[in-house]
Amino acid sequence: MKNLVLEGVKLLEAEEGRNFTIEYFITKKASRETDQTIYGVAVMKKEGLNAEMESVDNITYNYDEIKKISEGLRKFDVTPMGLVEATDMLVTAIICG
Repeated sequence: MKNLVLEGVKLLEAEEGRNFTIEYFITKKASRETDQTIYGVAVMKKEGLNAEMESVDNITYNYDEIKKISEGLRKFDVTPMGLVEATDMLVTAIICG
């Protein structure tokens, strides 16, 4: 089972003038194969009574790398809709670069 750790919250304004909240999480899950913790990211958008969430799990075993990825998501105001593409770009830049 994965755990969610809240990393940050942003209040943003939609084009129609409505406000919504974006919450950024680091996901943590114990890996059965390696006996280590494996990290991912998740983003939740809340607007009124509606909530939308997306996650990308099993990115890295390195906590420092996942912190940098989470910071990048917050810096660029990534929403659930753009999470997969943004995570791919950040992983390429931070882990592979």
